[in-house]
Amino acid sequence: MIGQAREEFIDSVLQPAILGPRGEPRVLALFENWLDCVLRRQPGGCLFVKALSEFEKQPGPVHDRVVQGHRDLYDSIAQIVRTAIAEGQFKPDLDPMQFAYDLDGVMLVSYHWLQLIDAGDAEARARRAFATLLDEARRPS
Repeated sequence: MIGQAREEFIDSVLQPAILGPRGEPRVLALFENWLDCVLRRQPGGCLFVKALSEFEKQPGPVHDRVVQGHRDLYDSIAQIVRTAIAEGQFKPDLDPMQFAYDLDGVMLVSYHWLQLIDAGDAEARARRAFATLLDEARRPS
């Protein structure tokens, strides 16, 4: 089940973003795809978030797969950010893994805001947080 959820996330969120234009457009596509997944395509909540909560303190193969899936996601985000830096669109001293951390934080809080509070403003809040993250990442013009 974890493997299937990972493949679905890659196919619907990560891969379409990677196939898009390099740099900031790729980061934007990643965010849009992920937000769509969090808000619309995961009725009942994200399997990875649930699995992480369930297995974070339980050693074993499920724990290891969930952790590796998250590490792979962070590595993928960091690589997309490195490309945006190389394209001259993001600050040269931007920490790609910090960006991945912050983006994951935006997505997690959006998920929790929607699931726990059932607030109709989860998408607007996610977009504002992401816009702030992008503004901090962009190279000054």
